[in-house]
Amino acid sequence: MAKSGPLLSVVVAAMMIIQIPVTGLFTVFVDNLPSHQ
Repeated sequence: MAKSGPLLSVVVAAMMIIQIPVTGLFTVFVDNLPSHQ
């Protein structure tokens, strides 16, 4: 139970760091799709 706190913080921090490039790639991917406009 004592490890759960720091581990959760590391996971959340990693997810936030990973989310930045992933969101950028997803935006580029959507922009390159033949969309409704």
